[in-house]
Amino acid sequence: MAFEAMFTGADRTHGLEFMEWEDKHHFMRVIENERLYLQGMSDGAQLVVALLSDPFLSSGHDTEKARTAASTNTVKEGEL
Repeated sequence: MAFEAMFTGADRTHGLEFMEWEDKHHFMRVIENERLYLQGMSDGAQLVVALLSDPFLSSGHDTEKARTAASTNTVKEGEL
């Protein structure tokens, strides 16, 4: 019914060409979305690996050094 409304008075032979093009278009969109999904999964896995292999998190000593360095660089209230 929607097709009839869109192509009122149009040549029926072009309708089949349009439907074929539309099927190909939808198929290409599905392929594109699948590739984007897989790329997002890959990027997410790489992020997890990078975060889990952070050298500051591997030993408590390095973490304590980072905290000490950060606390000495903070501006105290009234020093502004």
